[in-house]
Amino acid sequence: MPVFFYSIRQEYVVFKTELEQNLLSPLIRDRDEAADQIGRHKLLSLAGRTLDYLRVALAAATQAESSRAALREKLADERRQFDLFREELQVLSRQWSAQALNQSLLKLKPRQEALQEQITTGLQAQLPHWPSRLPPLLRTWREWLQNILNRELTEISSAEKATFLEPLKRVEQHLMRTLQALLHRLAGHVQAALGVTLAPRDIVFEVPEPAAPPIDIGYVDAAFSLISPLIPMSFFRPAIERSLLRKSRWETEKNLSRLASNWRDRVAKGISELTRQAEQQALDELAALEYTLKQSASKAPELKQAIGELEQSQNRLRGQ
Repeated sequence: MPVFFYSIRQEYVVFKTELEQNLLSPLIRDRDEAADQIGRHKLLSLAGRTLDYLRVALAAATQAESSRAALREKLADERRQFDLFREELQVLSRQWSAQALNQSLLKLKPRQEALQEQITTGLQAQLPHWPSRLPPLLRTWREWLQNILNRELTEISSAEKATFLEPLKRVEQHLMRTLQALLHRLAGHVQAALGVTLAPRDIVFEVPEPAAPPIDIGYVDAAFSLISPLIPMSFFRPAIERSLLRKSRWETEKNLSRLASNWRDRVAKGISELTRQAEQQALDELAALEYTLKQSASKAPELKQAIGELEQSQNRLRGQ
């Protein structure tokens, strides 16, 4: 994969030109063709799915009642089992959401330790230059720490986005496998009862990728604020500086945990939506197959005509 450098500085305008010529311009030039390909693929997928249902309906309308009854019983059994399927997905959804925060914090531990060391070193260098009175010293420390945490946590949130989203990606893959197993089982029932082979189904979940949460730095230093005017700094400054060093490390850990928690909340919403869509797709497939079994022999001519017309449309989409 090519790497393109970019800068807003005038002396590096060559990087911007290279990015536009080699990446952005080809994308813009080919966007209409790409859109056509995407639209054609979606239409072909819809046509193939509809043809499957029509062929099942035709087989159900023309075959013996015993074949329809066998498939009807299998589908009824799958529907009775669906409550267990839904309960399993909901339990797993809660577990995945609960584990997301701990998994993110564990993977961010090296980042946290490096940032704590960076802040400790920076603070040690800054403290000798700050005010001697405690109230302005605390204000200066608070502003300095807020600025550096805002900058560094924003960078971490962007750089570690894949880490925060990893639980969502794993859930999507698991749900796809689970739903695919159900669809494969249903296709097996149809094949065994009616002799119709269903094409493999493309499973698509439409869940927008969560956006990065805002960086929110919080402090808890009420005790310092209340008694700071009464503290003689000539005696206590070394102790105050040690306390600020410790508190800076703690604030770093706390605010990084808050960032991970905010990401977890957004990921949890995505997991909930993925689970809902998986349940709905399973129900839709069951309902569609159940409906095909309601077709009578008198519908066979209409079904054959619809199949022929849809096959012709499918061939035109393929350019045949």
